[in-house]
Amino acid sequence: MKTHTFKTPVFLYVLLGCIAFSPLLQAKTDVFFNGQGLSSIQVEGVERLHSIPRTIWLVKQASGSGLRADPSSRSFDPGSRTLTETYPWGTIRQVYHVLPEGLQIHMTVENHSEETITELRLNSLKLTGLGQYTKGGGSTAGVAGPPFLPVVGPEGSIVYSLDSEPRRPVKLLTSVEADAIPVKVILGGEELLVDNVTAEHRIEPGAGTGFRLGFRFGGPGSDPFVVAEDFIESCRKEHPMVLEWPDRRLMIRLFFGGGVSREVADHNLQHPDDVVPPEPDEKFRQRILSTMRNTVEAAKAGDAQGVIVWDLEGGTYPHATTYIGDPRHIRLLNPQMDLVIDEAFQILKDAGLKIGITLRTSRVVYNEEKKTTAHSHTVAEDPFRELDAKVAYAKERWGCEIFYVDTNYFWRPYGPKQEWKAGRVPPELWVRLVEKYPDTLFIPEFGNIGDYQAAAIYGEADMGNYKTPELARVLWPESFRFIVIEDADPYLQFERFVETVRDRNALMTFGSNPDAKNVQASVLIYREAGWLDEGMPRAVERADASELTSLLASDEAKVRFYAARKLREHPADAAAADLFALARNPEEIWNVRRQALHALGEISSPAGIEDMIAIFSESGSGLQPAVAVALKGQGEAAAEPVLNLLSEQVAVKSRDLNRLPVLTRLLLDVAPKEAGLRLHDLVAQVPLFPSTYHQRVNQAALIEAIGRFGHPGSEDYLASLLNDDSLQEAAAEALVSLGTENSRSRVQAALESAKANNNQEAVKRFTAALKKN
Repeated sequence: MKTHTFKTPVFLYVLLGCIAFSPLLQAKTDVFFNGQGLSSIQVEGVERLHSIPRTIWLVKQASGSGLRADPSSRSFDPGSRTLTETYPWGTIRQVYHVLPEGLQIHMTVENHSEETITELRLNSLKLTGLGQYTKGGGSTAGVAGPPFLPVVGPEGSIVYSLDSEPRRPVKLLTSVEADAIPVKVILGGEELLVDNVTAEHRIEPGAGTGFRLGFRFGGPGSDPFVVAEDFIESCRKEHPMVLEWPDRRLMIRLFFGGGVSREVADHNLQHPDDVVPPEPDEKFRQRILSTMRNTVEAAKAGDAQGVIVWDLEGGTYPHATTYIGDPRHIRLLNPQMDLVIDEAFQILKDAGLKIGITLRTSRVVYNEEKKTTAHSHTVAEDPFRELDAKVAYAKERWGCEIFYVDTNYFWRPYGPKQEWKAGRVPPELWVRLVEKYPDTLFIPEFGNIGDYQAAAIYGEADMGNYKTPELARVLWPESFRFIVIEDADPYLQFERFVETVRDRNALMTFGSNPDAKNVQASVLIYREAGWLDEGMPRAVERADASELTSLLASDEAKVRFYAARKLREHPADAAAADLFALARNPEEIWNVRRQALHALGEISSPAGIEDMIAIFSESGSGLQPAVAVALKGQGEAAAEPVLNLLSEQVAVKSRDLNRLPVLTRLLLDVAPKEAGLRLHDLVAQVPLFPSTYHQRVNQAALIEAIGRFGHPGSEDYLASLLNDDSLQEAAAEALVSLGTENSRSRVQAALESAKANNNQEAVKRFTAALKKN
């Protein structure tokens, strides 16, 4: 079995021994010892050593039994700075190497027992906290990412480095306590790190193992990536960037569904050689070709680089079998598509668009014994060969250049018991594929840091994915992600998406027609990102507050945009009329209208509230969040109009996902507490909403506002929702927000009832609500 996939660089041994000669900007570190061992680590005169915990917190033998974790003897040699701990089963030695920028601990473990040690969990140093973390934490084993870990906070930074000898998986863990950072090292165990690589690190009788754990320190305001600059540079040399894909334009994704019936699909999978192509269905053909032509128009509207068809094989099977990811199976599972797809893809190629499809590392097969159809990894045998064969087919038939890889895990049996486990495919798989297929883009659904070397990782904004991890970007400056904007609402999260694009990531969205909401939103996002990257026009840069108003009438859209943007920082009451003129004009470029509304949020214009409400009511404009900014700037003068608007939206059962959440949060900003009574009067209408996902989001927003306004008459209503699975989380949080002893006790009672009924999901929700407030 392989032991490492993301290679632990040989250079690390040299670097750890030669840090003293590194010219990096690390903080001056003083390390002190006493007769017992290490006693102090001072960084720029500030103590960084919190304590030294007991060395072992778990040691296990092959039989599964635990061994003694307390040493029978302990000694420290000040001359060699060696701490030796003797146990009934062996010894642990720690040799401290003091360096100008930090400390290295060379630890060796010897097994003197007659049984193999299979797992050893060790405590290293406990360091003082750095204040609130801004990045870092987590773990690294040098398996699917670099063998060092940067952590930073307001009070300084730390870079941990780790290497084993001989090279075997060693896991470094850092966690955050109130005032300390415990550092732990794990050798062995049964954890699966990536496909075909377990944490196995056996120490046979009479044998030993070792590793080096390094600590580098930076002072307040330091950048850990500067502290680790030589590590980073050497990692780049060992693992150079393989992915070359400078195009960061929009990617369209397309779903067709369809496919044969379950019975026919099962039969075809059992007897693939007997499948005869069906008679062409001209209606089906025209529908597919029409969709492709519309998709081309959408791609042109969004300036997209390509189109990924997610489900060429149809959608016959339910989740989690749904996405087949095997273009060779189209003829078996979606034969009508097989007859038309060559012609359909040619439409994309003729339009200059790149073609993409979905792949999976597994293969769908019918199980005769179980009478079920599912993804099999036994048949696939090897993830590289499986993907290689599918890529070769798609390239030969259609010239595909882009491959989304769904569920990039591989299942196989491990250990003496041959237990099946799922491991994420390793970074080297993407490297091998790109080296074999240059000018090809792979987009795996999930990604470790090491995967960014050769692949662009998929991400969904509604799951909190907006950017490339900082460590990946530092290692490979051109690494990036494709961020799907569905369900996150591109208008509500507009500025975050602009930063996503400015951070050199790409967006991905549905796009079967040019008028699709998210295609249009993508155009606006990319436009604003481009304008911001180009910088402020000189005319606006030189203008003072009084001159900015005249620039709002410029013939150049970007000048109007920047003039309104600058007025946000230098508000001028005299500009209100011109800003309203821009904001009201439906022919004005959307980005300019949005900036004008934001600028109006900095100007008191009660007379303009009616206009703001009118803009809010524009269907499909996506300006509601910007109008909320403008209304918030009007303070309590906006409270009554906002309440009236909210009442209207509830009455018509608004289906616009962002309207009610925007209004209810706005109400909290502008309305006095007494408005809670009006809001409470609306709750009787909430149950009338259809039980759709979007409406539940709207209901949850109303419920949140009810709780935060704290109207005591709402308690019984909120308590009545605690049994509604889709609303109980919002109701519980709202009840706790009311702040009364009785409202909190009702949530506590619901929690106890959920525990008694073994309703784990409800337990999680109620527990979270009680902790939140």
